[in-house]
Order: sequence, then C-alpha cells, then structure tokens
Amino acid sequence: MTRTTRNRDRASAPHRLLDFLRPELFVRNLDADGEEEAIRRLGALLLEADAIDETYPESVLEREALSSTAFTDGFAVPHATSMSAQRSAIALAVNDKPVL
Repeated sequence: MTRTTRNRDRASAPHRLLDFLRPELFVRNLDADGEEEAIRRLGALLLEADAIDETYPESVLEREALSSTAFTDGFAVPHATSMSAQRSAIALAVNDKPVL
C-alpha cells in the first residue's frame, strides 16, 4: 500500500508543480543589479498576484542573509523563513547571464 501511494504521489508531482506556476510569474532575462533587487522584483510579481503580503520579500532577504539559497552558480531558490504567504506560488526568472 505504501509503495502504491508513493508511486501515485511521484506520478502526480509534475502536475501539482504546475499549480504553483503561472505565466505572469515567469520572467525571461530579469534585469536586476544583484540578488537583492532580483528578490524584490520577483517579490513584486508575487505581490501583484496576491500570493504574498508586502513583508514577505524582507523575510526572504533575512533568510538569504543567514545562508545563501544558491545551489550552484546558476541556480537559487530564495524563500522566506516563515510560512506567511497567502498561497503557494513560484516566481521564476530564467536569465542568459546570471544575477550576481
């Protein structure tokens, strides 16, 4: 039973991820002078989408100050320290050149 449930959950994961992604939250070649500006600009998109409140980007910056959420030189997943978003959402920037 556990294996069946686990396999079902794995199969549905890509579809569940699509629930959090919306075209208006996707940016190609985000123009930002550093990670703080990038976080604030993506936060503004989430704010416009009613996914977060105005304090959320500051919480993300506080989290980044504790420890970077960069996995490699080209991939990071900034997130807040608390569960204060109104709903789950992902703002995504894909750049040809990385944000410093």
